[in-house]
Amino acid sequence: MESATLKEELTMLLEREIGFSGKFILQKQCRDLHIDLDKLDAKSLEPLANRVSKVIRGYTGEKRAEEIRKGILEYRRALETIEAPSTEKKSVTEMMEAQLIIADKKLAIGVIDDAMTSLREAESLLDDPELESRGLYETRVHRHLGRAYSRMGGKKDEAVAEYDRAVKAGAKAKAHYDVSLSLNGLGAIYWRVGDHKKALKHYNGALKMLRLMQTPSRMLKLKKKTAEATIKSGLGNVYLDLLDMDAAIEHNEDAIALSKSLENWGEVGRIYNNLARVYEESGNYVRAIDRYERGIRYSKDAGMLRMEGWTLTNLASTLVEADRVSEALPHLERAEKILSDFRDPIAHSKLHCMWGKYHREMKTWDAAAEHFKRSIDFVKDENAPDYLAITEEEFGTLYQKQGKKEKARKLLKSALKWYEKKEE
Repeated sequence: MESATLKEELTMLLEREIGFSGKFILQKQCRDLHIDLDKLDAKSLEPLANRVSKVIRGYTGEKRAEEIRKGILEYRRALETIEAPSTEKKSVTEMMEAQLIIADKKLAIGVIDDAMTSLREAESLLDDPELESRGLYETRVHRHLGRAYSRMGGKKDEAVAEYDRAVKAGAKAKAHYDVSLSLNGLGAIYWRVGDHKKALKHYNGALKMLRLMQTPSRMLKLKKKTAEATIKSGLGNVYLDLLDMDAAIEHNEDAIALSKSLENWGEVGRIYNNLARVYEESGNYVRAIDRYERGIRYSKDAGMLRMEGWTLTNLASTLVEADRVSEALPHLERAEKILSDFRDPIAHSKLHCMWGKYHREMKTWDAAAEHFKRSIDFVKDENAPDYLAITEEEFGTLYQKQGKKEKARKLLKSALKWYEKKEE
């Protein structure tokens, strides 16, 4: 597979942030700066990053736009390091840092094959005798390899093996932060496959390891708090699956408090969405609706458009469950307007599933069936059996209400297989 070009990578970055409009913003800024987008190189990234960040502020807000600008410039410096001519030879440590930064940026936009290439280059540097802090870098390389494999379908065992290598190397190097994030990665993997016992073990191990991390600088204090919020949010998801609602609420609220102290408003919005799900599953629709509304406000203020669309979709679902069906309509319409600008099959599948629920309760049967079918079409080729099962359950319920028992039974049996696998 050919490597993604800089043009393709920047397009993907902006489309992930603000939707398809990002492509046209990028094209216009290149024209204004007289940059050939098809021949974009690292040298052109600085003026382009400055211009793009100013234009997208209306979508993302100033803080997020500045974060994107800094990220592009960091990527530029890393590219220049590995592309430097032999007359400007860089140290092995500088090359290692550059490859890890490049891999991290590529993973963030979903360019997994290219990220793996950078990580294999980084891995090859581990045996160089001039590399400083070898144990730390061994931990980081294997942690990122674990991240990459976890993003690939059918690569669970490879991901687990890489995270295990990172934990082992990090224990020797006393790299508490990276070991903690590796254990968090393992927790997330086992949560996804429904192995809650192992998920809890690794998440709690991640918190224990994080407590050993020394924080002599403000930057390290922020990193530690950010990691703690991420881990506690993950624990909230596991406890929700286990129907331990008190523990799920406690961990999500802890994660929200930590994220608020960091002024990480986008993360606050995301975790409020998770907390609302706990209340929804508990049948406390009043609190669920309130937390979804908070999540929408924080996501909107942080410029996290896609998260706003997700949370609007979930709010509409809760309103349907709470027998406030007509109130769901404007939220579904707003979610559709936002998400139509993003290439996100899972989000579109969830949205159509919720449209199906809405029409089912309004007894507009044909529209409901059409939306459920579209939901399945979006997700059938994705590695997301949980979302497929949710749609099958809701679709089966539609047929059940219509008295179409055989069709209902087929869909509900298929959904049941996933819930049994997850022990739900």
